[in-house]
Amino acid sequence: MQQERYVFKVSELNNLLKERLEAEFPDIWLAGEISNYRPNASGHLYFTLKDESGQIGAVMFRFAAAVLKFKVEDGLKVIIRGKVSIYVPGGKYQIIISQMEPAGIGALALAFEQLKVKLKQEGLFDPAHKKPIPVLPQKIGIVTSLTGAAIHDMLKILTDRYSNLEILIYPVQVQGDDAKNQIAQAIDDLNQQYSELDVIIVGRGGGSSEDLGAFNEEIVARAIYASRLPVISAVGHEYDVTIADFVADLRAATPSNAAELVVKEKKTLVERVQNAQDKLITYFTHVVDNYRLRVEYAITSSVLTRPLERLEERQQQVDELLERIAQKASHLFEVYWNKFKEMENMLRVQFERYFETKKTKLFYLAGQLNAFSPLGVLERGYSIVYVADKKIVNSGEQIKIKDIVSIQLWQGRIEAEVKKIEEGSNVNSFKKGAR
Repeated sequence: MQQERYVFKVSELNNLLKERLEAEFPDIWLAGEISNYRPNASGHLYFTLKDESGQIGAVMFRFAAAVLKFKVEDGLKVIIRGKVSIYVPGGKYQIIISQMEPAGIGALALAFEQLKVKLKQEGLFDPAHKKPIPVLPQKIGIVTSLTGAAIHDMLKILTDRYSNLEILIYPVQVQGDDAKNQIAQAIDDLNQQYSELDVIIVGRGGGSSEDLGAFNEEIVARAIYASRLPVISAVGHEYDVTIADFVADLRAATPSNAAELVVKEKKTLVERVQNAQDKLITYFTHVVDNYRLRVEYAITSSVLTRPLERLEERQQQVDELLERIAQKASHLFEVYWNKFKEMENMLRVQFERYFETKKTKLFYLAGQLNAFSPLGVLERGYSIVYVADKKIVNSGEQIKIKDIVSIQLWQGRIEAEVKKIEEGSNVNSFKKGAR
């Protein structure tokens, strides 16, 4: 009898393989290089883990990704821990990651370098942004833990060196998950509520790299950069270097060193004042000696010992100078007078030429005008006839028989009575009477 065959559904097979893979490989470590990195808005991380000849899909869910200290990116070689599984809807073979760390370098070290490069490119380490630390601060703010040795060391040094300082302590956690937020908030609060402070010291005592992690966080670095008050970073021991050190206006090797830097020892200040005083005394002694020598020279000079002789000598020099000025003025007057006469003669010749030219042209125009003048026409035997209203008669239609007209001659005038008017003719007959 033939055995009845069993037909799997795709999803059924995928679920079966998923159960067996997860049972066979529930917790493994795997090394590879990240590629095709695709972060999701939900916080999940998707990428491919590959080596020289193979690859596998990988997913790191939000709750696991949240604890990563470094930035995930393509090309990063990592060591991951997780379980092998199958994504049932897509039949995709993958590894679900629970832990991940950089290969060859610790996660904290990688995160440190990544953040350092990022902030440096943004200019947070720029020396031009750093504020000067006051020489003699009167009010100092300290952001640190109240339980560590750092605060006690700083207070002892500060009070020993300068007993009347005002010190404001803002207690915070300096390690742990919330430390970074407390430190950043403390720096902001001191700027907003205690702007009269001269300087802020931010730090803690020594510890492991993990213990100092809060001072390698971006939120703390940006709070220091945004501070209007000068900030001194004092974290760990001399060999410990944090991101806060690069951003701060001044780095102190230790918290104790920060206290020494911010308040100079009284003995040192006294020595500096004494040195300045000695320099001032030396300078003013030199100035006084210099002026004393100048006064002594002036007293023994001829100006004071033989004032009349000096005055006569100056008077003689003035006379010589006036004589030279008079000679120079006379010479200049003669030179310019000759130039003036030359110019006068030249202008006279040019004016005469111009006058002759204009006179000739005037005579020519007068002749032309005379030729066209009515008086000239009358001189040649012509006359002008007027009627009683002084209008010139140039047509027979303007007069009638027995009208009295006036005739203007070259010399004299005739009044006549019109006797005859010939139509179409330019010749009229008049009854003449001498006037």
